[in-house]
Amino acid sequence: MSLSPPPATELSFGFRWMQWLYEVYKCSRNNELRVATTAQLTDAADPVNVDGRKVAGYPVYNTTTSKPVWADGAGATDVWVEADGTTEHTPS
Repeated sequence: MSLSPPPATELSFGFRWMQWLYEVYKCSRNNELRVATTAQLTDAADPVNVDGRKVAGYPVYNTTTSKPVWADGAGATDVWVEADGTTEHTPS
């Protein structure tokens, strides 16, 4: 019987999920866990996109979809991605 490593996409997902759990842990200790709705995440003028906390890798829990997303960059119109790297929301 031979064991082979999982596909890279599965490794990436696992890493992103562990990163999310770690960020939730850090944020929850400081009472900072950020949540937002899909409407907020797609509005480039919403504070979730412009208040200065959005940086690449910044996690937010989407209460509309019940899924975590991560900022792909710090700009107000930079996309929010899912754990597997696919674009989930595009602010405009």
